[in-house]
Amino acid sequence: MQHPTLQPEFPLLLSYQGQNEAELIMDKQMLEQLLQQPLHLLPDGDRLIDSLGRVYRLDANHQLYATTEQLDLAEVISLIQQHFFALAQSCVVKIQTPDIRSALLLLAE
Repeated sequence: MQHPTLQPEFPLLLSYQGQNEAELIMDKQMLEQLLQQPLHLLPDGDRLIDSLGRVYRLDANHQLYATTEQLDLAEVISLIQQHFFALAQSCVVKIQTPDIRSALLLLAE
């Protein structure tokens, strides 16, 4: 990461534009590995959502930047439900967590 002012709260949810599948980025090392493969991500399309619901994207130079977008718990749970549904997991409607971080950690299970 080239922007020292960016302090995303881990874990992060990588949400691909136009796809329901998502990935969990557990720590800064995983994020840096992902950012070393910039062609894997769509600038201004794919988004990283941190444990506080803040949204980050990549610019045309594949540099991470914070957006003004903020997701609430219900929106993050909806993304996770879509992910599990795409994987043909059952009981996705029953997902309930006390906070965004807990919701993201469901992807680690």
